[in-house]
Amino acid sequence: DVSTLVSARLTPTVIKEEAIGSGEAQMPAMVEDGWKLLHVAAWLRDAPPNAGWRVEVFRRLMKVVRTPSQPFPLRARALCAFLNSRDASATTLFRQLLSSPDSDLEARILAALGLGAMGDQSAVELLSKQMESDSRDLRWAGALALGRIASHAAIDVLGQILLQGEDDLRRAVAEGLSLDPIEGHGILREAIQDA
Repeated sequence: DVSTLVSARLTPTVIKEEAIGSGEAQMPAMVEDGWKLLHVAAWLRDAPPNAGWRVEVFRRLMKVVRTPSQPFPLRARALCAFLNSRDASATTLFRQLLSSPDSDLEARILAALGLGAMGDQSAVELLSKQMESDSRDLRWAGALALGRIASHAAIDVLGQILLQGEDDLRRAVAEGLSLDPIEGHGILREAIQDA
């Protein structure tokens, strides 16, 4: 039972009183707490499903992913910790994050990439909607996720956009299709021959 060790690692870093007014210590403390959380999150994959500390670690990881003031690399590593845990509930969390209008753009990009990395075939429709976003980065994340999922429905969406989309979006779709060596590469060969 590592509950005591987890609790000690998740205790927030104490900021000295003289540094609070200057704001200098807040970012290092945030990053240090994030690293401690990621260290504990590495244990999730091997932890028993009924371990009491798992829920708290997942809650804190999602808080990092959802918080715009957190550094983006830390948010991305929190997403990777979800993926590394191989917990089935992560797909539900990513779908909620991607479809929530309250989510910031970076959180939605991370959620799209997470759904793709998990190969969530039930998210194809939700990811397809991201292809209509005003954000170039979100469109690219959606294309890469669909390419990673590589189901027939995902490949169909990417194939249609490859034929009808704007140039930048077509490049994103080509990147997504390149992730599927079977059907994706065949579609790319056909597209090159037709061009």
